[in-house]
Amino acid sequence: MDTAYGDGEPFSDEDTATVRGILWHTTKLVKLEPNDIIILDNFIAQHGRLAYRGRREHHIALIKDPLL
Repeated sequence: MDTAYGDGEPFSDEDTATVRGILWHTTKLVKLEPNDIIILDNFIAQHGRLAYRGRREHHIALIKDPLL
């Protein structure tokens, strides 16, 4: 993951370590089963995945809230 200020200036190594530590401290792992659906709000949830082996199939939809 990359970390930078809004103007693109990179965080210091110390600030990067702090941010990454907080992210791992607040990480919640979710085991998805076949046919599970997960809905995330990209404004409030950082998301990712750990390493995975086997067949995967993703269907993605991006939706913009018309009220924003």
